Amino acid sequence: MSNPSFYVTIGQNSFLATDFIAQIKSSIPQPYESISWDNKSNNFANISDLLMTYPMLGTHRLIIIDQIKELDEKEQAQLLSYIDAPTPQTTVIWRTTKIDQRKKFSKTLLSKATTIKLESPKLSEMSVWVDKLCQKRNIQIARDAKPFLIDYIGTDIGRLDQEIEKLCLFVHPSTVITKDAVMNLVLKLSGDDIFATTDAIWDQNQKKAFENLHFLFESGVSPFAITSMLVRHVRILFKIQNAMRKRVPQNQWASYIGIPPFTIAKYKQQSQKLTTNACAKALSVLSQLDTDMKSTGIGQNRLLERALISLMHHS
Repeated sequence: MSNPSFYVTIGQNSFLATDFIAQIKSSIPQPYESISWDNKSNNFANISDLLMTYPMLGTHRLIIIDQIKELDEKEQAQLLSYIDAPTPQTTVIWRTTKIDQRKKFSKTLLSKATTIKLESPKLSEMSVWVDKLCQKRNIQIARDAKPFLIDYIGTDIGRLDQEIEKLCLFVHPSTVITKDAVMNLVLKLSGDDIFATTDAIWDQNQKKAFENLHFLFESGVSPFAITSMLVRHVRILFKIQNAMRKRVPQNQWASYIGIPPFTIAKYKQQSQKLTTNACAKALSVLSQLDTDMKSTGIGQNRLLERALISLMHHS
């Protein structure tokens, strides 16, 4: 049976580590004394003495130990012995970056302690995290806003937390994060960059296209976000062509297509570089790219670079 006062964390995700410690601090009796050590700066004998020392004046203790180096057999036995008979009013968080679960000691440790895995979430789990981080701030996010935010951030949960904090301030006093808020605040750096990238693609300027793509990478834009924005961009070009075929008055294009009026001229100029068939092929390439990024083991940046070459070939 696991010990509820002795936690072993596995992983290096700093946001999840900070979040977990905050949860523990809010759950233990107040007031408490917090002590943080590691087993490199402090020998195990001192750590053992610390664990075995009773709190003064009934104050609860939170002891956080970073395991930087491996424990020898004697130290392993002492640690397991402590978990079997922990000091009262003491909560211990034993932090590790990784554990070889094939080893006997590791198996025993994980069976006795409460194990917490601090692994970056999968893309499919990010929706739950968006809801959780919004709920923590007593704010909601519109259903159509969430995919844009996730596509842009990817699985960087620390950055997601920062962007949601910014969005809360941006929409205040409203308590709803809208799609427009995400587009205006989070994606603001990418609008002109996407135009520059697609211009280079349609002009078959491979050097310029890759320079712009790598600028987006270096700016922290995830490959999923770039793909999503490229898909949206090509769909708008397709709608522009459709509006011209149907002879929709240009002063109605913004509402017909669903884009800001000041962007019409740029989109129209680009749409004239492509045939309708080329737009359809571009959407097919991007659809395959989205599938490959979610199902293959190939690096997402590399897949996006290959897709750009294919887009230039079909333009």
